[in-house]
Formats: sequence, structure tokens, C-alpha cells
Amino acid sequence: MHRTELFAAASKAPPASSTVGFRLDAESRRILDARAKLHECSSGHLARQYVLEGLMAQQEREALHAVITSLQNEVVSLREDLKIAVKALLVSAGKVDPQLAETWAENNLSPN
Repeated sequence: MHRTELFAAASKAPPASSTVGFRLDAESRRILDARAKLHECSSGHLARQYVLEGLMAQQEREALHAVITSLQNEVVSLREDLKIAVKALLVSAGKVDPQLAETWAENNLSPN
């Protein structure tokens, strides 16, 4: 096998299932062992679960952030709609001139 072929083979993606190892300090290992015992599983199994949950949590946080951003945009839009509706109601009631209604809506219904 040529050197370039060896490099190409080494740089391929890992197999569908592969081993990952890492070291823990003594206190972290003690905590992991205690929790594994509590859950009646091996420390390795629990560590794997924690890693997988951590990976999924990042995706969940990203999705949650997107939803929150969308909701924030919707709230801003609804507040603008509310300002327009309040101005229309104040003016149509005939008791407030349009400029005063505009000023009141801006002062009381604009985001802080």
C-alpha cells in the first residue's frame, strides 16, 4: 500500500460504532461510580449515556433558541399590531386627535 493510500484510509470516517475513551480525575470517577451503582448499570454505560445526552442537549438548545427567537419576533410584531389598533380606537372614538393617539401609543406600547 502506498503512503497516500495509507493516509486516505486513515482519514476516512470512523465505523458506525467505535470506541471512545477518556480519563476522569478521582473525584469525578467516584461520582460516576456512585451514580452508576444507583442506576444499577456500569460506569461505562452511564458515561456513554451522559455523552449522548450532552450531544443531544446541544441540538435541543439550538432548536429551543430558534423557537425563542421566532417567538420574540412574533411578540414584536403583535405589539406593533396592538399599537395600530389602539391608535385607531382612540382616534375613532373621537376623543383623541391622531397625533396624541400616536404619542400615547408610542409611550405606552413600545418595547422597553
